[in-house]
Amino acid sequence: MYVPILVLVVLSFNASGLPTAWGGVTLKWYVKLAGDQNIIRPLINTLIVGGTTAVLSTVIGTMLALGVERMKPSSLLDGLLLTPMVIPDIVLAISLLSFLSC
Repeated sequence: MYVPILVLVVLSFNASGLPTAWGGVTLKWYVKLAGDQNIIRPLINTLIVGGTTAVLSTVIGTMLALGVERMKPSSLLDGLLLTPMVIPDIVLAISLLSFLSC
């Protein structure tokens, strides 16, 4: 399963532009990538959005976990908290049933 990824990593250091001919080891493709502003700007935006999302999700999740831990047990609260986790499984099961029953 990991062989195609390994091949891609090895070929990324190939000096030749062709995957069938080995031209030696080089970093020229990474230098070209680092110099391309059409790639760097979206990469920076993606890292900012991803980092912000990770930090906010961690803070909100921790606050929710601490709040739920301090509350007394309630079946209504358990249902509200577990519903978003269960619905994707139910949708997947229904779609697989309709797909595989044909």
